[in-house]
Amino acid sequence: MRRLIVLTAALILALGAKPALAQITFNDTFTITGHLGISTSSTACTAAGTYTALCPAADCTCYAVTKASLHHTSVLVTIPPGTTNVAVAVDFKNGTSTPGCYAAYGKVVYTASSGPDHAKILFFARLCNRFFPGAPLSFSGGGAIADASFLVSGIPFTLTGYGTAFGTYSPAPSGQTLSLSLAATATAVP
Repeated sequence: MRRLIVLTAALILALGAKPALAQITFNDTFTITGHLGISTSSTACTAAGTYTALCPAADCTCYAVTKASLHHTSVLVTIPPGTTNVAVAVDFKNGTSTPGCYAAYGKVVYTASSGPDHAKILFFARLCNRFFPGAPLSFSGGGAIADASFLVSGIPFTLTGYGTAFGTYSPAPSGQTLSLSLAATATAVP
């Protein structure tokens, strides 16, 4: 019996078989921050194949986020320095079932400065007016990690997941501050 075990182990090593890596499911919160302002170009919101192009009105207002950054809470994945682009299309013509709220469709694209790490996060939410003067506007809805890949201990993992999207938008003279989070159950597969 011992000989059989040793022979099997030697055969596996000789053929270069790799041990199977299991998929990992974990809870994570991705947070996008930056300054939300009306975009000078609607291309980010209307380009074919973009999630923001789903805005049902032909004349949605397109917003772009400057000084955007992507963060998260998981200790399993580290987001290295990179570029984060965010576009949000808001349909001010067609309200939601809640008075004072409007449909918003957004896309976040992150690319690492060096290396293969990248992420695409899609969200849909309602953007609602302030509850009281001076309060921020609020986002609430859902979203998905549509395509993401990060190196974990040198092994590339593909992430997918979905969850709730929530956040605030504060128009201010010094910059229109956006903070949006996607609390997701993510699955990592090597």
